[in-house]
Amino acid sequence: MIIIYILTQNVPKDSKALVEDKREELVNGLKHFLFYMPRNQRALLPDGIEAAVPEEESNRIDGGYVTPISRIASVTYAHGSHKRLRTFIDGGSDKDNAHSLVEIQNAVDPSICHKMKVIVIDTNRDFVLLLSFTGEWIFGEIVPHLRYPRIFESFFAFGLSHKSYQGDHITHRSGRIPSDAINRYGQLKTTAYIDGGDSGAPCFAKDRQFIGILVSSSTSLPDLLDPFNKNFSDDLTYEIETASCHLSESYIVPAPLIAESFMNYGVDHGLFKPEPTRPAGTSRPLAKKRKFIQES
Repeated sequence: MIIIYILTQNVPKDSKALVEDKREELVNGLKHFLFYMPRNQRALLPDGIEAAVPEEESNRIDGGYVTPISRIASVTYAHGSHKRLRTFIDGGSDKDNAHSLVEIQNAVDPSICHKMKVIVIDTNRDFVLLLSFTGEWIFGEIVPHLRYPRIFESFFAFGLSHKSYQGDHITHRSGRIPSDAINRYGQLKTTAYIDGGDSGAPCFAKDRQFIGILVSSSTSLPDLLDPFNKNFSDDLTYEIETASCHLSESYIVPAPLIAESFMNYGVDHGLFKPEPTRPAGTSRPLAKKRKFIQES
């Protein structure tokens, strides 16, 4: 049984009301949208270490969130164990693509799993794009519409920060978008409190539209026991020096920036037809942009 933990402390009043009033409706409507990347697989392990044999019929969740952005593509975060991921090499050997092929599973129904290949790694914005290995439409109609976050609006997100001997459990975070200013990493600041395991969590507005993924928090303390951070590197020193004392500071990568990266990849690799040249000062209508993502 998958347990949904609702964490509502330290969030705005209207965000709490959103959680309490819409909890059952939102969970039921979006639960099939929740995927994760199991940590116990070759792509996320050091070279020379084989993945352990998984337990039979295990419903244990142990991995980071993966969010569908189209019928064939999804997004996850680029830090932590996902630093080992590499972009897929067409025609490459199994060794060449050892860190380029991954399996993702549905967090509610483990029998739903898909093989994906890594197509884009954006370390600045902290996200990785995955594409269906077969090219088939694997996510069907479950992908919600996406849009840019609006200033001051409330949102909610699903995380995996609650841990027990049974594995990671689905949690719920909520907060606001206090500013429309993007930082140097292409991220927007939010008021949602997040913890380890919430990275890559899909974020939804009140209208249930997908607005981005949570990728980092300046209040998350560096894990000095983590094998990646045993030594005080320049990055770790910077993280300690710039850590915020604000208890609810986190960041989100806006969904349209992720979609733009996928569209650029699709045009460059023949998945989509490039758009005709448009006169200066004009842009594609929003409805057509949305349809472009949904049909891919």
